[in-house]
Amino acid sequence: MNQSTVFRRIGQLEERLGARVFDRRPRGYVLTAVGELMQNHALRVEDDVIALTRAVVGADASPRGTVTLTTVDEVLRIVAPHLRVFQQQHAHIELHIDTRLRVFSLTRREADVAIRPGRRPVEPDVVARSLVSLSMAAYASPSYLEGRSPVRRTRDLRGHDLLALRSERDEGVFSTLPNPRIVCRTTSMSALAVAARAGMGVAVLPTFIGDHEPGLTRLVRVPAPDDLRLWILIHADLRQTARVRAFVDFMSDAIRASRELFERPKRKGRLP
Repeated sequence: MNQSTVFRRIGQLEERLGARVFDRRPRGYVLTAVGELMQNHALRVEDDVIALTRAVVGADASPRGTVTLTTVDEVLRIVAPHLRVFQQQHAHIELHIDTRLRVFSLTRREADVAIRPGRRPVEPDVVARSLVSLSMAAYASPSYLEGRSPVRRTRDLRGHDLLALRSERDEGVFSTLPNPRIVCRTTSMSALAVAARAGMGVAVLPTFIGDHEPGLTRLVRVPAPDDLRLWILIHADLRQTARVRAFVDFMSDAIRASRELFERPKRKGRLP
């Protein structure tokens, strides 16, 4: 709805209640004490409605309807052929795919299924199924590498310009280096790859991302944390929903069958 509709409905609500819900301030609307009280009650009602929705959806025994998947572009690029086969086998299930750069809440039914790379998720009431482990390697552009010392071992990264994620415990990747020189931090793996491709420095990426990035040269294998894996996630209440179960079981088997795309390099030859 547009802004004028929101304003009009707020005015109607306050008129019916005989109380102000918002204070109008130069920088926007702020909840009054009455508004905060209403919000607390409304959030509890919303949680109950969402829980009821999950319970009803979970009782669905027919593999038909929609399945909303959230993942990232880099994973979608690899699993898209599996999605096509699933679609052919389940004509009555419509897939909705969202790759926006935010973590969708399975608890609040923002998505039915998530396929995420990373460490083991800890979202409440979410069932996490491990699919494959992820291998990591250091990458840089030819323009960055020109005239610089070669990288044949992890310790050879000492003295190089390093790129890292802002939100990850990425110091562990460079823990063997004395005073690692991190020159840039980004908020996503895709941004990390872009920065490396532009010649800003060396980035440590999962091989399923780095090996598919044109303009990047893989330098050396980097040990990955034991719990760095690809996960498929659903809310516990949806485990018995036929369409969700069909999708999760199919994608789990398909991704595990193609685990070499995530665990080993795509290019010919062995990892350094």
